Amino acid sequence: MIPTRYKSKLPHSLSYPVGAEAISESLKGVPQVPALSLGFYDRPTVFASEFQKLRDSNSPYPIFNATFRHIQPGLSASNKYIAEGWYEETWELSVYPVPRGLKSAARQVLLSEGLPLIRKWLSAERPPSWKHGREHCEIYFVESEGRIILRESDAA
Repeated sequence: MIPTRYKSKLPHSLSYPVGAEAISESLKGVPQVPALSLGFYDRPTVFASEFQKLRDSNSPYPIFNATFRHIQPGLSASNKYIAEGWYEETWELSVYPVPRGLKSAARQVLLSEGLPLIRKWLSAERPPSWKHGREHCEIYFVESEGRIILRESDAA
């Protein structure tokens, strides 16, 4: 089971589309399993009002994110942070909520399409140069159509 390191409490109107067990089962066998951690957050890393605007305007919004981070320490890097592992490779999975009434639709599309895409992203062969900086693969939910959009990006 992929360890859960954080879980936000949600208002009654929201629900997480999938749980740790379903995610762990879907990603069983990917090379990063020993390094993966899982977090359930009440919203993506945007301001709450911005996230609410996305949902209110029927814009796609993130429901799942896989992130790789490996930042090289600079000359002024703190020895304390180096010792604490801040500059080591990290792999994190993040789950974001959907309106409670859409949980079933989001879960279905996430399990059938989204997590297999995340599995493929995690399992891809990459050159050594890829493993420097930040990379992520994010799944957006299109409420009105009950479908997902995959977005990959790097922000080194």
